[in-house]
Amino acid sequence: MTRVALYVLSFLILIGTIPWFFSQLSASSIGGFPAWAFYSLTATACYGLIIALLLKKYWHLSSGEKEPRE
Repeated sequence: MTRVALYVLSFLILIGTIPWFFSQLSASSIGGFPAWAFYSLTATACYGLIIALLLKKYWHLSSGEKEPRE
């Protein structure tokens, strides 16, 4: 995977954390949070996990190394 592909993937996943489809206010809540806030918190946690995994696997691209060190 190239550096540009990683940036594009990160950006697309980040855009997915925005609760676009909660355009109307609703009375539903999950764990005391409005549904849109719960979605946003859950999606942000998933985004962080995905970024951590990508950094672990592809850190050598960021650091400019040719091959990953083991």
